[in-house]
Amino acid sequence: MDVIETTLEGTIQPDGTLILDSPTNLPPGRVEVVVRSAVAPPTMDWAAFFRMMDEIRADQKARGHVSQAEESLAEIRRMDEESDRELEDIARLQEECWRRREEDERGAAGS
Repeated sequence: MDVIETTLEGTIQPDGTLILDSPTNLPPGRVEVVVRSAVAPPTMDWAAFFRMMDEIRADQKARGHVSQAEESLAEIRRMDEESDRELEDIARLQEECWRRREEDERGAAGS
């Protein structure tokens, strides 16, 4: 089977249909269509993006905005400090219990 190829240009519509700029010179029948964009994809200017992000953060900071991440970290620190205090209280109570038990045992042994 001989393959006949032709290159045509066209436009893809918003609904996904393809409209050719001109008719083909191929005979009627089934065809295989390969669609290749004629427009180069945009490139990302990462330096400009990060400058913009820095500007946004600076503007937010100037307005007194506190990010959710900063709020979350502050809450975690507060919870850590509270846990530390609770553990210290538990350790003190445990020491007191051991001391009283030893005093009771010495008192019982001396009776």
